Amino acid sequence: MIINHIIFILVGMLIGLLIYKKFSAAENFAVIRKRGKGKIKIGIPSGAPGIITDLLKALNVTGGQLNADAKYDTVNTDLLDKENIH
Repeated sequence: MIINHIIFILVGMLIGLLIYKKFSAAENFAVIRKRGKGKIKIGIPSGAPGIITDLLKALNVTGGQLNADAKYDTVNTDLLDKENIH
């Protein structure tokens, strides 16, 4: 009799866990549009306070500078040990 109650409780917990996993906050969506290749711009909402506008403009400048600096992120292979380069 007690075994039946334990099995019933375990099956109920398993069903509850499966239902929870099914409806949890998992992101089940596909990206339909392709992302652009150019620089990402952050839009500035009209009527935004001056400090927010300045911050968003500074972020745009920083992002552009990071993109420009990326071409210098390589290592000069002449300075490396030739035996260790694969």
